Amino acid sequence: MLNNDADFNKQLLNIITEEKEAILNSTIKKPADYQVLISNAIGFINLLGNKLTDEEAFELVKPFFGDYQTMKRFYAVLSEINGLNVTTYSLGLFDKAINNLEILKNNFAKFFDSGTYTTNGLAYTLKETALLSDIEDIERIIQKLDSIIPASYKEVEAELKNEMVV
Repeated sequence: MLNNDADFNKQLLNIITEEKEAILNSTIKKPADYQVLISNAIGFINLLGNKLTDEEAFELVKPFFGDYQTMKRFYAVLSEINGLNVTTYSLGLFDKAINNLEILKNNFAKFFDSGTYTTNGLAYTLKETALLSDIEDIERIIQKLDSIIPASYKEVEAELKNEMVV
């Protein structure tokens, strides 16, 4: 029984690791002038500096939504500028999902432990509920990212405001 638990825990860890790797390696179809587009966006960001509005920043980085590495680099730069809430929220969703996956991995590394918890016991039920809740939170983050990719600035701004109210 304990050997099976170790195998199940290893499988759970593998699933979490695969999901994390999928996010880290996510990218988009890049046009031939992709690096030029990045350079142009960086140029505009540098040119406008603190005068850059949230909507302008969002429109500059929107073509890169879905490309984790590029979004992460833009997030590092733009999170230093005050007032870019919608843009930094959008750029930070991948990292939020990755951080939640790390928490999930750490919290549930020994989820299967029938030597301590029986599958019909209260403790097991609570652990199972917590695991499913954390997984649903990660799924919601990924769904938000998927909905932001085609969305306009105003749509994302409205969603962010709704999220703050709830």
